[in-house]
Amino acid sequence: MLDAPARLARNIAWLFNPVLYPEGGLSITITQEELGLLCGLSRQATNKSLQCLMDASILSIEQGKLTALDLDRLRTYGE
Repeated sequence: MLDAPARLARNIAWLFNPVLYPEGGLSITITQEELGLLCGLSRQATNKSLQCLMDASILSIEQGKLTALDLDRLRTYGE
C-alpha cells in the first residue's frame, strides 16, 4: 500500500500516458479537488502530497496547471 504522495504521483503519471493521451504533452489543467477525487484523497491531503512532489522537483504547479518535470521519477515515486 502506497502513502498519499506516492499514490498521487502514480495517478498523475497515468494522466501523462502516451497511449491514452497521445498529444497530452507534459502539462495538464486540473484542480486539487479533481486530483483528490481521482486518488481517493481529500483536497488537503492532495495539497500536502503535491507539495512533497514539488519539493522533490518532480512536479511544477501553477494556478490550476501541473507540469511533470521528471516523468520517470513520477511513475516510480515511493518504490
